[in-house]
Amino acid sequence: MGFAMATSPSSEHARRNDSTRLNHLAHIETLKDVNKYVRDGVRERDFQPLEEYTYIQFFCRHRFREDQNMLLYSLYHNTEVVDGLVRDTGFRCGGWADVEALRHLCAKVMGKGNQIYFVDEPEKMADRIRKSLHV
Repeated sequence: MGFAMATSPSSEHARRNDSTRLNHLAHIETLKDVNKYVRDGVRERDFQPLEEYTYIQFFCRHRFREDQNMLLYSLYHNTEVVDGLVRDTGFRCGGWADVEALRHLCAKVMGKGNQIYFVDEPEKMADRIRKSLHV
């Protein structure tokens, strides 16, 4: 019924059969309530898409009240867009997301000064660069 989680990356015995260990950089899209700090009843909830970058650690199945879901556990990273490129500014937190949030896998490259940048889908990168040129 619960989540499958390895206690350490090297501990093969701690991993259950319904999980698979990964270390992939991914672009996910979740929903964020922009009114989450407003007291209930004052404003309606306003969920907006939030693009995030995570390092997927593993997938697992979760059953709740006879419904099965596929979840992913990831390490979320802070990012900033610099000249249309997404720069990794470090670890933020670990957390769960539904596999439906996964948009695509990405790559990371080392830039000038050992800065880490995320390589996204070509269309997404081109769109960011166009936006940065029009500012």
